[in-house]
Amino acid sequence: MNKITTYIIAAAALCAFCVTNPAQSLAADYPTAHNSRPLTLPGGVFTAGTDVNMTDKFEGMSMGINLGYGIIDDFDINIHWGGMALMPEFAVNKSTTIGLSYNVVKSADNSHSLAIALGTPLYVTDEKAFNDIGLGADYRWNVMGGKLSIHTGKRLFNIQLEGPEGEFAAQAVLDLGFAYQATDNLNIRMDFVNLVWLPLVGGGDMISVADATPIALTTTYAIDNTMDLGLMVTADAQAAGDTLALGLTFDWRML
Repeated sequence: MNKITTYIIAAAALCAFCVTNPAQSLAADYPTAHNSRPLTLPGGVFTAGTDVNMTDKFEGMSMGINLGYGIIDDFDINIHWGGMALMPEFAVNKSTTIGLSYNVVKSADNSHSLAIALGTPLYVTDEKAFNDIGLGADYRWNVMGGKLSIHTGKRLFNIQLEGPEGEFAAQAVLDLGFAYQATDNLNIRMDFVNLVWLPLVGGGDMISVADATPIALTTTYAIDNTMDLGLMVTADAQAAGDTLALGLTFDWRML
């Protein structure tokens, strides 16, 4: 049995488990408004989604698949498969990223939330699995009665067991995001990605907004609390013409 077959069987087993264990507890009151949602999926909730991305001045197109499951109300697992390249040539992505998140802080008025996250890619090629590990402390602060959310810490540390020079390497990463809840259904979010990239171990150069200013603008429309449609525009603000990318997303939750 090859590795691809093993992954397919594992994914099918996860889906079967989710279908036979329907969502309970928090799922019944899962909010439509993004700024009011918990940082992790409610226990028993299964989610599936896809994203279609256009890059390289819209000459490249790819599609990815996302799966998630709330193991308990404050602990979930997410799986992202890079899917396949559709343009300019068809190719299948051979890596899958697995992430675990645990919500450690939830204030009674939903103004403060903190989730600890761990993510790592797996490969079905000869590349090293578990080599690149991301550690995050995803913090959200709701202000203006939840109309505005401030986010940071999504990927706080990046660890490479074997860096470019063959040595252990680690970097600290600073990001900042703002999400405005225009209506219960419409959410507009601006993320400043990798505002600072600071090498801690293993050498390398510090990268800051003076070198590049990667941003992501996401508009998400929640049809209801089970389905979301999204449009994402990403670019380096200092070279937008060469780095502009467009993404369309769809997410469904089995509540």
